Amino acid sequence: MSRSDAELKELVDAAAGIVAGSLKRVGISQAMDLVGFNVEERRKMTLYQKVRRRALRLTVVDKKSATPVPEVVEVLARVDTELFVAVNPCQQCW
Repeated sequence: MSRSDAELKELVDAAAGIVAGSLKRVGISQAMDLVGFNVEERRKMTLYQKVRRRALRLTVVDKKSATPVPEVVEVLARVDTELFVAVNPCQQCW
């Protein structure tokens, strides 16, 4: 039974997310098995490569270390507003 392209893309994205999220501790074929690829699909090199390439493009963001410092955000917002006003003197635009 053949799957639709949308189904395959969803499975590829899910498997790539597992591989990228596990920081490569979970193998590609193991991740493909976890999301529901059958044996024939796991052995197809094109699908395997799609999962591998997609996992390489994904970036894991750790929310604990990615919290912005409030003072920096406030300064950046102020600078951005001042630059916008300097470029667009018409304040009715925003």
